[in-house]
Amino acid sequence: MYTALGGSNTCGHGSEPPRKMLFRELIYSALRGQGLVDSLKVSCIPAAPPTMAAACLSQFAPAPTSFATVEYTPNMHDQPSLGLSHLREMLLSLSRRHVRVVVINLVPPTGRYPSLGARVAALAAELRLPSLTLLHSNASWQPDLRHINRVGHAAVASRALRLFLAPPALPPSSPPSPPSSPAPLPLCAVGAELRPLILHSSGWRLADEPTRADASKAGLLAEAAGASLTLCLRGVPPHAAFTAAFLLERSSVRPMSNVSFSCDGCACPPTPYTTGGETIGSHLFVGARRGGGGGHAWVHRLVGRAGPRECCAVALRSGEGRAKLSGVVFGADASVGGWANSYFLSRAQLIRRA
Repeated sequence: MYTALGGSNTCGHGSEPPRKMLFRELIYSALRGQGLVDSLKVSCIPAAPPTMAAACLSQFAPAPTSFATVEYTPNMHDQPSLGLSHLREMLLSLSRRHVRVVVINLVPPTGRYPSLGARVAALAAELRLPSLTLLHSNASWQPDLRHINRVGHAAVASRALRLFLAPPALPPSSPPSPPSSPAPLPLCAVGAELRPLILHSSGWRLADEPTRADASKAGLLAEAAGASLTLCLRGVPPHAAFTAAFLLERSSVRPMSNVSFSCDGCACPPTPYTTGGETIGSHLFVGARRGGGGGHAWVHRLVGRAGPRECCAVALRSGEGRAKLSGVVFGADASVGGWANSYFLSRAQLIRRA
């Protein structure tokens, strides 16, 4: 599998070439022609920094990934140090899995981008990963100065393929020592990954109800009123502000339960989860509207503050009908607050809809 990780340039937004001329498609076609891969996983989200993909890497770059491109430079301008720290975590994780990685460093000409591009290139060199840098030129970039055009996509694909097909560089003699991170990588657990987080469970079980053979819909399922579940969420410094996002499945064809949330060992307002309008307080709507005959996916956000203990225990209690928790994201506000919302989580497809 070839996995294309990145932002809007990887997605092909803002550019005029047809889909088959995007760099990810050109790379995939060539690798498949060489018999090196048999499938393409497109894991791009416009405007998303690398934090989300790094935290949820098992979803963004699943186990069969053997080749990957990583393209995030234009999306790290708001928090460059944080973005570089989490990009580093992602690249190290992929390297430990022996994935052949090419870092694609697209550098817009304005603001802090030139210095950011130099830092991305230096990071790839430190980790001994092949990288290519494409600076702005009128021939290769769109007039918006943020997206490459057809010429740029072709140039990126050609250079990336040469790097993929060259003999791999020798790994460093000792693992690079990690620098201090502005914020730890957030917790991201989806499907069966929720099981190690369970402190207590009564009436909840792990269930997979796929609608397609190739699309898991695993999660923790409760089918009786009063079912209780307590999760231990870790990774936020003591007394730091946090954001938690709970990915809850909904259905327009089966009764679904309300769920109440409360916290122990950390501070967050006890809030009920209810259905109804598109947005109810912290309940963010994702997916098909009610009455559409398909699945619903909701994101319930808790915003609070960690206590002195490492574990923030969040308790869920179901009401009448089914309740299904598909995943959870938890981390310090600095690294989670900007993307643990309906826009990014729905585009990440962390909830598989019916």
